[in-house]
Amino acid sequence: ASSLVAELSEAIPGIVFAWERGLKCGRDATWPLVGLGSVAREPPIGVIGPVGLQTAKGLSKLICHVVGADPDDVVRQVRLVLGGRAEVSTATSPPLAEVVAQGHDKREALEWLCTRMGIARAEVLAMGDGPIDLPQLTWAGRVSRVGNAHAPLRCAVSEGRPTPPDDGVGF
Repeated sequence: ASSLVAELSEAIPGIVFAWERGLKCGRDATWPLVGLGSVAREPPIGVIGPVGLQTAKGLSKLICHVVGADPDDVVRQVRLVLGGRAEVSTATSPPLAEVVAQGHDKREALEWLCTRMGIARAEVLAMGDGPIDLPQLTWAGRVSRVGNAHAPLRCAVSEGRPTPPDDGVGF
């Protein structure tokens, strides 16, 4: 992951990172404030500091953001730099490029967790907003999407919830 971060940093001016590893997460100190309606606040993320310090421990997901850039352009740029070495998708709110290891997805993680906890697939409610959520939504027993979900999710999932600023799911 450290080489991917270095390559992305060199190729995409202004890119900042957040990360997830299991139940832990963090972000660069320069990660932007999150806007929910008229309120901007710090994202509720634990470790603040360079993502490079975390890559040696392994990451579940690398999250990329370029302030003011079109999220689809950022995803295209990230895909171009990574050249198929990882899965890259778009998140909605805020607009982000999410990077996970090639061949892994949220369905795999959700299925593993449910198996470990003895939860049947039919008992699982999954929600999503972006293309990266589609695998888990096709697996779960009941699914929903937030109101500002990407078009592929709006087509695939009929049950919707309000957007985060309108008291929907979000942080």
